[in-house]
Amino acid sequence: MQVVSGPLGKEHARYESPKAKLLDAEMNSFLAWFEGDKPDN
Repeated sequence: MQVVSGPLGKEHARYESPKAKLLDAEMNSFLAWFEGDKPDN
């Protein structure tokens, strides 16, 4: 999947998602980072 902008013929890809076969590993990596140690407030 891509998020693109710009006029037809001059589109610019602003974001490209990970390939489907990599998505599970990427999501697990992100969640491990996100749920990791938090600073005490």
